[in-house]
Amino acid sequence: MYHFKSTENFSYLGEFWKPEKPDIKFSGRIEYSPSDGVSVKFITSSSFSDEDIYPTLFGFCEEMGNITLINCISNGGKTYWGPYSYKTKIYKIIGVIVGIHVSKDEKIFDGICFHFPEMNSFCCWNIDSYFTSDHKPVIDCKTRDNLNIKVAQGYRDTMDLSLILNDTILEKICPHLTQYRKNITTNTKLSTEEKEIIDKEQENITITKPFYIATIKGDKTNIGNYLHIRHKIEKLFSIFFLKPIYSTFSKIFIENKEYTLIENINELKGNKRAEYFPYIPVNISNVEDKFNDIYDNWNKILPSDMLDIVIVDKFYNQAGSGYQQFSILLSIIGSWQIIHGSDKTYNSRYQKFLEENLPNDDIFTDGSEHRKGIRERFYEILGFDKTWGDIACDLDNIRDCILHLDMKINNNKKNTNNIFAKYKNIIEKETSISNLCEILFIVLVKAIYTKLGIILTDDEKNNLLRYIVSWTSYPC
Repeated sequence: MYHFKSTENFSYLGEFWKPEKPDIKFSGRIEYSPSDGVSVKFITSSSFSDEDIYPTLFGFCEEMGNITLINCISNGGKTYWGPYSYKTKIYKIIGVIVGIHVSKDEKIFDGICFHFPEMNSFCCWNIDSYFTSDHKPVIDCKTRDNLNIKVAQGYRDTMDLSLILNDTILEKICPHLTQYRKNITTNTKLSTEEKEIIDKEQENITITKPFYIATIKGDKTNIGNYLHIRHKIEKLFSIFFLKPIYSTFSKIFIENKEYTLIENINELKGNKRAEYFPYIPVNISNVEDKFNDIYDNWNKILPSDMLDIVIVDKFYNQAGSGYQQFSILLSIIGSWQIIHGSDKTYNSRYQKFLEENLPNDDIFTDGSEHRKGIRERFYEILGFDKTWGDIACDLDNIRDCILHLDMKINNNKKNTNNIFAKYKNIIEKETSISNLCEILFIVLVKAIYTKLGIILTDDEKNNLLRYIVSWTSYPC
């Protein structure tokens, strides 16, 4: 069985063909690196059709066996001149399924399992400690659309205590395993009951570091649908961690067999962050008993109110600060408020949004001598001693200024010019716009948690504030 490691390069020669033309094969080299992802390079010949996009290609190489290339997209090439001139064509590949030939549209896939490094610190605070895994899922639920979602402990950096324990102690804690090892040379077949006992004893002498894997199983469908479900969960965890989430390990299921899925993993490019995150606003204790409800609520709110666009732009596309980020975030807050009521003005929606998500008795707004709260951050940008109604009015006016910058040139109305003059120092100062965006985004995240049914402790609310890096860009 081929074992893929997302941190290691590979380069294998193979032959490839279109599924509908299995007799016409062409040579190529499939390559992978953490920085450039996976690609295939073909040496053009009379058998090579030289198309710009291949939705699916089948292939074989000695090291990996049968492989399926999904969505091969032309990505350059080169012509070599000389006595034996030839051309190469390079294709970027969205994904490679190892061990099988299958169309991406075939509805034969039963599930997917995956891991992203952040999941370890989400589920276990002491990630440097070795401990015995009991294989009981920390999350085990069934959603309304009949998906079974589990998050369970896997094995990583395992240690077998039988190698360091003497025979006397080992026989006391694992008598069946000891006897089995003594008689292994006889090739005695074990009964099902004996196998279960030995497996349990084996767990008792194997310790491991945390390595948590999510498994999703459901009705037979194509691979794209299961990848879409995985993406939704990655985005959910991006809101938990306030950073982009990428799975570095994925396998897909067809009946009782699993197949490795190799993809481009953008998170590995130049990322030297540690896997452990000490300040997580949401962790396993917030979600383990109600993940099915959280996931169902996430499915309801993610497609609406431009929320998906905001997450993708802010985290995955790394949208710039200033006008671009500010307008997106204010639009999301404005559209979010349409759900909460029938107020016709943005001013009233913003005020309602702030009052609902930042009540006066919430520590999130009080600040402290060590860390300023949300209200204090608003004050430093918009002016001190303001009510939520005053702040809502400011947000409404700033939004209008940004969306209608051309009006200050073409419109001579005194009232409009007065509004632009009042907020000129904010809308023309990128650090103020950026900091205001970060504040509004954290309030939005807190509102999302409320919608999902996640209750934060005071410490967890303060952990949200730790993620606002931009706040250091102006005096505290």
